[in-house]
Amino acid sequence: MPYGVSEAEIEWVREGYRMFREGDPAFMDRYEPDAPITIPASLPAGGVYAGPWEAMEFWTIVAELIENPYPDPEEFVRAGDRLIVLGTWRGRSRQTGKEIAIRIVHAFRHRDPEATLIGNKIISAELFADTAAFLEAIGHPTPG
Repeated sequence: MPYGVSEAEIEWVREGYRMFREGDPAFMDRYEPDAPITIPASLPAGGVYAGPWEAMEFWTIVAELIENPYPDPEEFVRAGDRLIVLGTWRGRSRQTGKEIAIRIVHAFRHRDPEATLIGNKIISAELFADTAAFLEAIGHPTPG
């Protein structure tokens, strides 16, 4: 099992990312309703959200700024109750027209560290990204 994640689990996680990209709200069923979702505060509408439905505020604002925004998962590493997904966040800035390809890390915690990821609810999620590169790409000044 590469990096502690089976091929079936990787496909299940990729399916969740596909649902997100296609705007299928069923991806939110993979989260506990009150799972905190942490987005870097330096991003537009960044902060800590109390669950995926509340985080829709962030995702809606991103969709207003970026044409066809989506995370592209590439590597999967599991350690106990944590799943780390490394990938690239992609889209095109509506303001600048620039293609965006920024490296990201998603850190998920799951309810049961002993269970398969398939059907194992996410109890928290955190996004790590090069926020300065993202802000530059969308035509926003870098804070500071």
